[in-house]
Amino acid sequence: MGVQAPPVWTPMPPQKVEPGRSALGRVVWFAVISIIATIAGWALDFGVFSSSFFTGALYNLPQNATGSQVSAAMGPMFQDTAALVPVIAAIQLTGVAVLATGFRQLIKVDPARFSLPSNLMVVLIAGAAIAAIGAVALLNSLPNAISQAPLSNGHGYLGLAPAFANLLLYAVVIAIGGLLALVGAIGGMILGLWRVGSLYDETMVKMGAIFLIIPLLNILAPILILLGASSARGRLVGVH
Repeated sequence: MGVQAPPVWTPMPPQKVEPGRSALGRVVWFAVISIIATIAGWALDFGVFSSSFFTGALYNLPQNATGSQVSAAMGPMFQDTAALVPVIAAIQLTGVAVLATGFRQLIKVDPARFSLPSNLMVVLIAGAAIAAIGAVALLNSLPNAISQAPLSNGHGYLGLAPAFANLLLYAVVIAIGGLLALVGAIGGMILGLWRVGSLYDETMVKMGAIFLIIPLLNILAPILILLGASSARGRLVGVH
């Protein structure tokens, strides 16, 4: 009777990752971060404007207030808002970046559908960042421009011209960034989310994509995207 050789242990092959499921997980995170950004924006906006309007500085201005007096009264509000813009923009851009990586993963599933949205998400991120930088610069320059406002009969226009030239420059920067962000939002985020809903037959994701560009309804958009993407992800087999 021969000696039986011990069985050779062979490791189990690693479970194949479903790229669609991982990508849908990133869509879910985009929706969660968007909800957080909305709530944080409301809370911070309320804090800034309530502190500005309830301090009484604006109400105590004399009837013929000078530009310097108006600037001193409104300056804190502009400064607080300027500090608020990058915070909210950073939260929102984090969500957009996560969504962009999700679209990048979906190229493995359907290159024809997600190549364009994936590329235009970069345009969205760049445009939003440019617009945010311009907005911060504009808000920080407003108190100086107001303080140089002419008193009467055109006096002060000479000093006012450089300040308004800066405001115009920052407004152009915001417009350029806003235009890039709009192109990226429509061709990248909205189109990409619509195609996610079409690929996985999730009407809520498609509705959320449309609601993103409709005032008031855009509040519901991330909730619909969250529910739809979670449902689609639950139907796929795999792990992240």
